[in-house]
Amino acid sequence: AKISQIKILKDKEENSHGFAFVQFAKHEDALAAVRKISNNVKLRGLLLMAEFAIDNARKLQKKIL
Repeated sequence: AKISQIKILKDKEENSHGFAFVQFAKHEDALAAVRKISNNVKLRGLLLMAEFAIDNARKLQKKIL
């Protein structure tokens, strides 16, 4: 799977907020990652979650309306 971009959200002190956005080159690879990771993988004792994100929800809503 080819990853196009990873964005880890951090505060002003560069501490992670505990989540990131991963962009895959192919939708099929993203779907496979969501299915494999979500509720199946632990990191430092925490169960990871994976979901699809909408780039710009407001822009999408305008298109629908």
